Amino acid sequence: MKRISLDDLLHTRQDLDYQEQYEYIMKLLEKGQIKPVKTSKSNGKKPALYREYWMVEEQKDYSNYIEEIKYTFSTMISVDYYLAHPDTYEKDRIWVLMLNEYLKKHADALLTAESLNERSFEIWHREKFLDREQGKKILKRCGLNVEL
Repeated sequence: MKRISLDDLLHTRQDLDYQEQYEYIMKLLEKGQIKPVKTSKSNGKKPALYREYWMVEEQKDYSNYIEEIKYTFSTMISVDYYLAHPDTYEKDRIWVLMLNEYLKKHADALLTAESLNERSFEIWHREKFLDREQGKKILKRCGLNVEL
């Protein structure tokens, strides 16, 4: 949450009288868009308003990602981490989907030993993804190790 002063909240409402400004702040409070910083004390006017407020950030809706994680992944992938961290899944999604696709279509290829770069290229079309990029993190989050 971000802290904001009453003056900043009312910056675009300077032309209104105090009662209208008060009503505006009350509407923001009712909608849950702001919360008072109770330690900031009041402004000394009647009806009183706090001098500072917390701006409440909207929670992002990850329901589509959660559905995707629950119902489309290969059984080889552990979904626990991404269900608990859908924001991370949103960032990793393209890589996880490529891994998922590989595991669904080419799981039998895992029986053949290959170099790290070759396996990385097969899965993500990038030779160094496992070695130098976030490939190891993706595997760990999916409950897999480098030795697939």
